[in-house]
Amino acid sequence: MFEKEIQELARKLLSENRVELVIGFAEANVPYTTRPCVIYNPEQVDRLIFNRFSRLNLAAYLSQFKGRRVAIVAKGCDARSINMLVVEKQIDRKNIYIIGVPCPRMLDKRKLSSIMPDPYSVEFEGDKIILTGRDGKIELDIENVLDKTCAACSHRTPVIYDTLLGEPIEEKEKDYEKLIGEFKRMTQDRRWELFSEELTKCIRCYACRQACPTCYCEECFVDCNKPRWVSGGLEKSDIMFWHIGRIYHQAGRCVNCGSCSYVCPVDIDFAPLLLYMEEVVKNSFGYEAGVKINELPPLQTFKKDDPQEFIM
Repeated sequence: MFEKEIQELARKLLSENRVELVIGFAEANVPYTTRPCVIYNPEQVDRLIFNRFSRLNLAAYLSQFKGRRVAIVAKGCDARSINMLVVEKQIDRKNIYIIGVPCPRMLDKRKLSSIMPDPYSVEFEGDKIILTGRDGKIELDIENVLDKTCAACSHRTPVIYDTLLGEPIEEKEKDYEKLIGEFKRMTQDRRWELFSEELTKCIRCYACRQACPTCYCEECFVDCNKPRWVSGGLEKSDIMFWHIGRIYHQAGRCVNCGSCSYVCPVDIDFAPLLLYMEEVVKNSFGYEAGVKINELPPLQTFKKDDPQEFIM
């Protein structure tokens, strides 16, 4: 799936010294996953792959290569995050060569692992995925094992790119009622109860922070000693303060790539709150994170005609 095209373009960019490195995906040892990799010379480009398990948002790695000429393989969500990083002046667009790849929609590794934890092989035929293991073959409809965030995505084609591989995918309007209708109809007390229950699983590993492209502070507020905002323990109040602080830093900036939920070792589902926050920003300000080039998020701007219904 675009692997040859990605490899050929990466080889050309490196051979011509147009970039110093390429950020992409490589094979992983864990079933139903790929792993991020960095390629520095043309002889390594055959390691690059791209498939329905290329789930992580690679834009999170760009801050490690500030000032260097970088090529990056970018799906729709990656490209929107790159756009946010450019707008917030964390990276210089002229140093980034974006290899745009329309997203085929990624698969849910947890669903697949629950069906066949350790397959011998994984194959695709049309709209089917075929898992082969010690007990034989299992054929599944791809629609039934899609990652929840990817199934809801409305921007699968990168909004910015230098080269686009393949044809653009027609965008669809996100159906928030279908996605979070039940969550929105809950009372505030019930939402808080649900959110609190979900976060009791948290072990403070900070994987969600590390996987997020727009969590790029050199010192996170949770690690700050002067002043000390929150302790590093597992008291419920500390956990809630940490997550609420991190999530609301993402208001108008989160592209809903789902990386935070994907990497969570205890399976915390951040999607309902993040989708709800996304819809509020969209309805209030007509803004979607990273969709328009060079447009600042609402909470980083001031306009006299901004709606202020949320102000008490």
